[in-house]
Amino acid sequence: MPDQLNIFEQDLIGLGTEEAAVWRVIREHKGKDSAIKADTLAWRTSLPEVKAREIVSRLVRASGKLIGSSTGNPPGYYVITDETELRKHIESLRHRGIMCLVRAAALSKTSIEDIFEQGRLELNGDCDGK
Repeated sequence: MPDQLNIFEQDLIGLGTEEAAVWRVIREHKGKDSAIKADTLAWRTSLPEVKAREIVSRLVRASGKLIGSSTGNPPGYYVITDETELRKHIESLRHRGIMCLVRAAALSKTSIEDIFEQGRLELNGDCDGK
């Protein structure tokens, strides 16, 4: 039946057209060793690279897709395949975030605690972002 749900497309339910296009490509890349570069993802989905990156972020945050990213070899996006890979990716993200806060503190000549608190206020919408 043409209106019958394709069982191979169930993981696309609730995704918009562009989100589905990005997820279709990324889900072919299982594990860090098979990561797809951002420019290749953009080319395969006919989206600008910045837009593809934004969609990947949205797929993780809003749709709960287990998408990892790597700056190493190979760089790019991939589907996280097991608990170890998930744990390592979370550690990597946490480290990157901390290092960004350290740099921001150094540039603003303030403490990392002050930078963190400012970020917390911005996330909670308690300030005007300045």
